[in-house]
Amino acid sequence: MCIDMIPNSKKNISLSIQKTEKASFFYERVPQMEAESQFPRAVDLWKKSKHKSDAYMSALYKQATTGDVKGERPTGMFAAKDKAAFDNHAKLKGMTGAEAKVEFVHKATEKGILDSKS
Repeated sequence: MCIDMIPNSKKNISLSIQKTEKASFFYERVPQMEAESQFPRAVDLWKKSKHKSDAYMSALYKQATTGDVKGERPTGMFAAKDKAAFDNHAKLKGMTGAEAKVEFVHKATEKGILDSKS
């Protein structure tokens, strides 16, 4: 009798795993939808804040708005700031615009730029 129950229990386990995956997909999408609506406000507040020069947030903003880095890395002895900005943006290569928006909103909330309630 135990042998007969094992295949059924495996089926039940696989069904529960599928339901859990669907549920986790839903819960992962909800913050993304919220981030899509909060992103413009977060950008406006970020541009006016003392965190405007934050390199990681600048790279996230570029990734969210323009996508992967394009062109060649700046050269020259006096282009250190441009090189750093290019390198930070290049580290995010492959991240989708939606993921960058979620991360940007999360960082803005974490730094106190954006209220978690808004």
